[in-house]
Amino acid sequence: MKQGIPKKGVTLTTLSNFWFDKLSHIIPNHVILPSSQTADWSEFPRSLDEYRDQLEGRSMFVQKCEVVKIEAIVRGYITG
Repeated sequence: MKQGIPKKGVTLTTLSNFWFDKLSHIIPNHVILPSSQTADWSEFPRSLDEYRDQLEGRSMFVQKCEVVKIEAIVRGYITG
């Protein structure tokens, strides 16, 4: 049986929050709470309480927005 990466969701959410916050002065994003604030579980709907162990630290408050389709490829070198 394959084992997952421990705390992968928390790590990815933290990384995403960092970049959303860092770039927010350049382009608006969908995050309602800034990354400097951690959503307290009491702010989540009570209907999600049974999923707390799966969602806490891996969820954020966002708003629906228009998608800006951008693709970036990063390599260790530049070619022409």
